[in-house]
Amino acid sequence: MSTKAKLLIVDDERSLRELLEIFLKKEGFAVTCGASAEEGLSLVKTSEFDVIISDIQMEKLTGIDFLREVRNTGFAGQFILLTAFASAETAIQALKMGAFDYILKTENFMEELKLVVYSALENRRLREENTYLKREFKKVH
Repeated sequence: MSTKAKLLIVDDERSLRELLEIFLKKEGFAVTCGASAEEGLSLVKTSEFDVIISDIQMEKLTGIDFLREVRNTGFAGQFILLTAFASAETAIQALKMGAFDYILKTENFMEELKLVVYSALENRRLREENTYLKREFKKVH
């Protein structure tokens, strides 16, 4: 990518949020952080992001609630959920609501997260390219 992909990290655990920010900035991403779903929602309404990474377990609004609210804003980017507590039911719910992926916070989840972010960005690029090509095809035919 010629420009830095813009990521939003939303997690109420400060140390993890800062660790993710440092790790993903080292990967070359432009990173913004929010300490709550409410703060994240405010950021989504005022800035554009390619990928949102959110914890599921947060006070007040959960990551699932946050995903729902973000989708209601018309956000077209990718959404990745993180959790320390695996639940097939929550994972299925997240994916049905349009989450790109659901990652369990294991000992080595940072490398998995990096790969999933790259995959999410590629998926988004391909969707945008597909939309563009369909539009161009309609012009010709």
